[in-house]
Amino acid sequence: MKKSKKDANRKNKVKSYNKQIISNLEEKSSFSRQKLKFETPIDRLYNQLKKSDLKLSAIMNTFDLDRDQALAWCEVLTNKELAELRYGLFGEPILKLKAE
Repeated sequence: MKKSKKDANRKNKVKSYNKQIISNLEEKSSFSRQKLKFETPIDRLYNQLKKSDLKLSAIMNTFDLDRDQALAWCEVLTNKELAELRYGLFGEPILKLKAE
């Protein structure tokens, strides 16, 4: 009778372990089906630009950049012809989405 209890305990442990393995596999397979999206700070800037034009100071404050870094980011978008940096007579430069 002791043997049967030990066998029953082993079977229960094996079943529990198998359920755990199956659960882990299901989680991994659902994770692999999800689309992974990586976004750089410049991607975030471009997405924000799609919503509205941005002043240089807003870019500097939002992304914690100094003026030269913010201008370099603007230059990246202008070189790829995604945006234009407009300088007015007064005020600061404004980054605008380039019309397609």
